[in-house]
Amino acid sequence: VNEVGVLEAQEFVELEAWDAIVHLGFEDEAKGLKLETMAANVRALKRGRVVVGGPQLLPTTGDLGAVALNTQNPHELWSRDAGDFFCNEIYYRTLFSIREHRRLRCPGALIPSIFIHVPPLHKMPLQES
Repeated sequence: VNEVGVLEAQEFVELEAWDAIVHLGFEDEAKGLKLETMAANVRALKRGRVVVGGPQLLPTTGDLGAVALNTQNPHELWSRDAGDFFCNEIYYRTLFSIREHRRLRCPGALIPSIFIHVPPLHKMPLQES
């Protein structure tokens, strides 16, 4: 992903109807799948905020309760740091757009969006993921 791709993803959120939005990112240091619980208002390449005047942190709109109930050890899955590159920025733009444009899945429910960091295959083979 590059800066153009980040903005394109934001446009898709704003212009299309979605049931859910799932972002995937590759993380060299991850020792297993990591479900990002929030994104920070920090730009990837240029200094400053993704959205001037926007909240510093935006929580996921995904159902973490369902993850906790259906995972043996959900705390190993969760991450509060989507990084400081495009993964964080694309996730922040998505979460902000969902809220700003009231992208609802049904009345009163925002579109669920999650960001999952996946590790290299040598750290976590597909059979384990």
